[in-house]
Amino acid sequence: MTTATPTRRPKGDIPKMVAELARGATQKEAAAAAGISDRGVRRRLDDPEIQAQIVEARAEIRRRTMAAIADASLEAVQTLRDLQGVEQAPQIRFQAAKVLLHTGVKNIEAMERDEEIDVLRARIRAELESGE
Repeated sequence: MTTATPTRRPKGDIPKMVAELARGATQKEAAAAAGISDRGVRRRLDDPEIQAQIVEARAEIRRRTMAAIADASLEAVQTLRDLQGVEQAPQIRFQAAKVLLHTGVKNIEAMERDEEIDVLRARIRAELESGE
């Protein structure tokens, strides 16, 4: 007769701890929210898998934030366009045009930077795959 080795299950809500740390909570706050001791959080932070989960959770927060900003940006551009109407005071039209141009340039620069980064990443990936 063999005795089954008990499987050690982590105590507390690990996904909650990861989410709390990803959003910027302190280790103590994350421990309290997840029902884990402070020491338990520190121990789990040594685990590369947990570290990777936190990095991915932070990336997801950034993706959601950028999507919300993109949605709001469409409305903001329309508001600025509306403010450029001839019925507006010249100072208001000037400021709206200035904001639109400034934002447009910044967005173009960011898009170009992102494209350059994508090209560099592809080159690095290709070099790593070819063994150079």
